[in-house]
Amino acid sequence: MDDAKKVIAYASISLSKSEERYPAHKLKFLRLKWSVCEKFNDYLWGASKFLVRTDNNPLTYVLTIAKLDATGHRWLAALAAFDFEIEYTSGVSNQDANALSRLPSGRIDIASVQAMCSVDFAPFVATMAVFAEKTEEETSLFPHISLTELRQAQNVDEILGVWMTAMRKRECPILKRTPNPAKHGIMKKNRQKFCFYRGLLHRKVEGEKPQLVLPTKYIPTVCKALHDDMGHQGYEKTLGPIRSRFFWPGISKDVERWVHHCSRCLRFKGKSDRAPLVGIQTSEPLEPVCTDFLKVDSAQNGTQYILVITDHFIRFVIRVPTRNMSAKTTAEAPLTFVRNFGISKWLHAGQGANFESKVIRALCQLLGVEKSRTTPFHPMGNGSCERMNQTLIRMLGTLPEHKKKDWTS
Repeated sequence: MDDAKKVIAYASISLSKSEERYPAHKLKFLRLKWSVCEKFNDYLWGASKFLVRTDNNPLTYVLTIAKLDATGHRWLAALAAFDFEIEYTSGVSNQDANALSRLPSGRIDIASVQAMCSVDFAPFVATMAVFAEKTEEETSLFPHISLTELRQAQNVDEILGVWMTAMRKRECPILKRTPNPAKHGIMKKNRQKFCFYRGLLHRKVEGEKPQLVLPTKYIPTVCKALHDDMGHQGYEKTLGPIRSRFFWPGISKDVERWVHHCSRCLRFKGKSDRAPLVGIQTSEPLEPVCTDFLKVDSAQNGTQYILVITDHFIRFVIRVPTRNMSAKTTAEAPLTFVRNFGISKWLHAGQGANFESKVIRALCQLLGVEKSRTTPFHPMGNGSCERMNQTLIRMLGTLPEHKKKDWTS
């Protein structure tokens, strides 16, 4: 093949009323965005670096130093998905595009144009007709299945054969004591949609191509071609392409069975079982002690936090007023609980910086206390403290106004 450049396609688009008022450089920029991002997107998306030639010199700067308005930045953002360069070429060298965008300078000789454009298609059409007639029997939906084989398979099929014989006689088959009554029932519901095309039974679908009524013999072939050979898609994505081309009674169940019993899908796409969610299990006091901070209205002495400490087993609660939620305060506040009741086996708290600090970790390690935490943004994981927080908020809210600043007493 020579190195000469070949035209793949020409494209043009008319201007809207607002676009007619655009200056030349903005109009060229708009058409660059349209041609790359819309018209020739299928050719250029994901392609290696390509070249855009234009006879508009200002357009060559839009990717580098051009000052753009908001609209221009939106167009540039759309073009950012493509890898290309813009090169200036003179109008003389851009004759193929210029010639199509300009009116002829002289009078047009209609006769000469018609002579150049006239093509006798009769021999070509005749050749295609002969070729089609010759290869009709060799045409196949799949490389190894011919139309003749499909016709034979439909005629001998246990379900389709009955209906094809009846349709040729323009009558409804007698279905008493027939095997597979459910499938015959589906065929009966669709009998008004059945038609023959190339000697094959099809089902008419409004606004779409007729569906080939597939013999039972070839159901595994179709499922394999449109599931196994198409990347092992899920049920919906497998059923869609099959249903757009084929019909048979029980198509949904057959496709679902094929997909759900596919050995490769079961091996590589099986869902991992999740452990069931359970609550905190306790068997004795001080086994888990839960803690949480509650922020309330500031008291006269500057106290505005309450450290809530709950024994998860007996639901015993103590409340420690504090001025802040620092790690030091978090470590010192529970001393009253430890002096009176002892050291817990397990400390459960949220993921705040104070509870996750080195001070708390060192304290737990020193006392031999196991530390656990709730999941982020999930207060239900510390339900005993959160429930007590709601009770405290309601109790403090019912205090008289003159006592709300002295709630620590």
